Amino acid sequence: MSVYRINDLMYEQDIRFIFNTTPNQLRGYLKQQFGYNHIDDASDGTCIKLYAKRYPVKYVIWLEKFEWLISQYGILSHEVFHCVHFVLQDLGFMLCDESVEAYCYYYQRIFQECINGLSMHVKKSK
Repeated sequence: MSVYRINDLMYEQDIRFIFNTTPNQLRGYLKQQFGYNHIDDASDGTCIKLYAKRYPVKYVIWLEKFEWLISQYGILSHEVFHCVHFVLQDLGFMLCDESVEAYCYYYQRIFQECINGLSMHVKKSK
């Protein structure tokens, strides 16, 4: 299991990117870290907005595996957009013509952070 804490310099949200782990391992991590163990059945990935009792809202982007395949970039992109939408909606930004640039810049930043996390994982495993 790989856990990468995203460095969110824009809105200072707690976002975890978890990859190369099974749904059961993810449940165990969420229960151990946050006392939260409910995730919907997801085939390849999901984005979870946690309302943990003793913690502020946390966001988790999860991919079961990532092997640098084009299809997996699509899944990552999909889940990052969910995360961006959750965060910005919680901060009062609704997706509309006036906020689209905020969404785009934030999406770009979070996606780049996920790629950084994946790259660091590759370097560690060599």
